[in-house]
Amino acid sequence: MNHQRSDNWLQDPAGMTAEQTSELQTHLTTCPECSRIHAGWQAAHNLIHSAPEIKAPVGFSARFQASLVERRKLEHRRQARNLGLVLVGATVVTSILLLIRFFTTHSAVDVLSQGIQFLSVAPQRVVEYRYIFAFWLGEIPAAYLIGAAIILLSWTFLLLAIWILALRRIKHQGVTQP
Repeated sequence: MNHQRSDNWLQDPAGMTAEQTSELQTHLTTCPECSRIHAGWQAAHNLIHSAPEIKAPVGFSARFQASLVERRKLEHRRQARNLGLVLVGATVVTSILLLIRFFTTHSAVDVLSQGIQFLSVAPQRVVEYRYIFAFWLGEIPAAYLIGAAIILLSWTFLLLAIWILALRRIKHQGVTQP
């Protein structure tokens, strides 16, 4: 007799045929290990069925149901707060790592001199960029500009809508745990 089959039959004897029951009984008389397992299952079964039934306190179900909605809301808030903290924490850690990387590859003097240089030429660059932008704006047909603006705005609104719906779902349903 296969021990795996007898172990399965011992755990779930409800679906056994008469032939399988007879085969199991024969195996139990010859195998002390399976006989010990069978005795343990029988003792557990008897213990479960002989235990007294304990009644729930009066109004327990009503109190449990009434508090269920509030407990779910609290859990969803906790999950949304934790997700927000994780996102903020990841942003802060990434920013710190980028700043560390930046300052280990650039000296403070170089950063200061480049900052001063940027500020001194910024007004001139703004005028130049405005001129370039106005020139290209005058050269590109209006239909192309309108089409590009529509495409850019539609993608922006689509991404914004997805972001808002995701945050709304998190707020109302919480984050699912794997």
